Amino acid sequence: LPRGTLGREYAAYMDAHGFDPAGRKAVRFVEDEELAWVLQRYREVHDFWHVVSGLPPTVLGEVALKWVEMVQTGLPMAALSAFVGPLRLSRRERSVLLRRLVPWAS
Repeated sequence: LPRGTLGREYAAYMDAHGFDPAGRKAVRFVEDEELAWVLQRYREVHDFWHVVSGLPPTVLGEVALKWVEMVQTGLPMAALSAFVGPLRLSRRERSVLLRRLVPWAS
């Protein structure tokens, strides 16, 4: 893949972090097949969001990404993570999240 393309950057990101694109577990506890399909795709594009946003796969990066996902999708599980996730952050990280990353994500 050519340098600077989304595909190349995604492959580099996945390799750098030892992630497997086929490693996402199937959606469970959702009986509606269409909704299960949407939720599965939501999970599968998560790492693309990391590449596009430049957010690292750290707790702070994941919480910031949940803010992006909440704003973009309105999914309740993204909102839950966006609001509860900061409890795992240090005071400094919460400050970065609230002063820089949340306004950026919004």
